[in-house]
Amino acid sequence: MLKLLINLILFTIILFTIRFIIKSNSTKFKKIIKIISFLIIIWIICFSSDYILAKNQKLPLFCSKLFGIFSYQDGGTVEYIGLGYKVIDFHVLLTDPYLPGEKLEKKYLCSWNTTYREAKYIIQKIYTPRVLDYIKH
Repeated sequence: MLKLLINLILFTIILFTIRFIIKSNSTKFKKIIKIISFLIIIWIICFSSDYILAKNQKLPLFCSKLFGIFSYQDGGTVEYIGLGYKVIDFHVLLTDPYLPGEKLEKKYLCSWNTTYREAKYIIQKIYTPRVLDYIKH
């Protein structure tokens, strides 16, 4: 509910700002530049907040999971799609003999064209050795 409210407020701010820019007494070129720069600033704010949330292992605010279309049967992994990026919420059962039945739960922010397999490989390459080093000591 909070996510929907934040997105609604952001959308309303965008609409009122674009309406204000269009009604201003500037040339057409200046209006277009103002609108594009405003939309870029909004995108940077959305991306940076989702990046910080993913880095702190929390769910993103400005991404959508698109009705569960991108859900995987590997333990509950879900992809959240944003504008130009996606956050993958991994819940993967590890197949390591040293960690029987262990689950890897991480959030990973990547570009739109990164596939699930590529992201899973990167996550397991980064985090599994650390877990193994911790267990061996």
